[in-house]
Amino acid sequence: MTSERSYMGLLVLLGIVWGSAFIAIRFVLSDGATPFFFVMARMLLASALMGGFALARRERLPPPRELLISALLGGAFVMGGYQVMLFWGEQYITGGLAGVLVAASPLLTAVLSLALLRHEAFGRTGALGLGVGFLGVALLFEPELLHEQGSSVLGLLSVLGAAFVFALGSVLLRKWRKGGEGYWGAGVEFLAGGAFALPFVLVFEPHPYFPPGPWPILALVYLAGVAGALGFAIYFELHRRVGPGRANLVSFVSPAAAVVFGVSLLGEQYAWVQLGGFAAILVGLLLLQRGRAHAPVGPGPLKSPGANAP
Repeated sequence: MTSERSYMGLLVLLGIVWGSAFIAIRFVLSDGATPFFFVMARMLLASALMGGFALARRERLPPPRELLISALLGGAFVMGGYQVMLFWGEQYITGGLAGVLVAASPLLTAVLSLALLRHEAFGRTGALGLGVGFLGVALLFEPELLHEQGSSVLGLLSVLGAAFVFALGSVLLRKWRKGGEGYWGAGVEFLAGGAFALPFVLVFEPHPYFPPGPWPILALVYLAGVAGALGFAIYFELHRRVGPGRANLVSFVSPAAAVVFGVSLLGEQYAWVQLGGFAAILVGLLLLQRGRAHAPVGPGPLKSPGANAP
């Protein structure tokens, strides 16, 4: 019983941390931060902190080949490409809506896993969950399309693209790094993600800017240290305790936390159809989870590097 309570406590804590991160991103962007420079600053600071975690836990340094895979796939997809598209998109949509859209990444991961890993399956219940979940994603777009809000639609597409890039990177890492990710690997991913953002800063932001006030700086430290390094440390701990399946249930908590924090802290508002889309995504995730539980599995569990982390 104590072990189960500990698991639930860590799961809820991680969901709250990752959900609130979308609101912190939106807050700093609304204060004038340029998105690509913001991404680079967050990635580099998180990399240093994650390296500190690895040293503190005396984690063994992985072979150079594994670190190279983390840098190339994790840096370009799971961290760099994902963060660049997420931060750019959040200039135009609410933080809560971004959190809900990113919750679609497990749905996309399931489709890509079926195509690229082959031995993975999710059964009829999982297939139904995919349909319901993607219907929910479509409902999130309805108000913006109806009112012809071009910038909001582009923001939604960018964040949805971020979820796809994250899912693709997760599947590729599972394919090529079968032992799973650790603190050193995550630190290298953060570092490579910062390097990935640099060309975007140089090309698209001739005058990069980050608000100098105490609140934006505190938000940056929170994103890098709490949502970044500490969030991944909690996620890895859940992986070790209960396995990737139950650890990834954070996908249910973080979008709800993002919506609640967005409404309470930033006064964000949502159309009823968008709330219906949010509910459909959660139902889809639940059905997908059940479908995977009853589907035949291939040899050996493959670990994902994360579950819709911001």
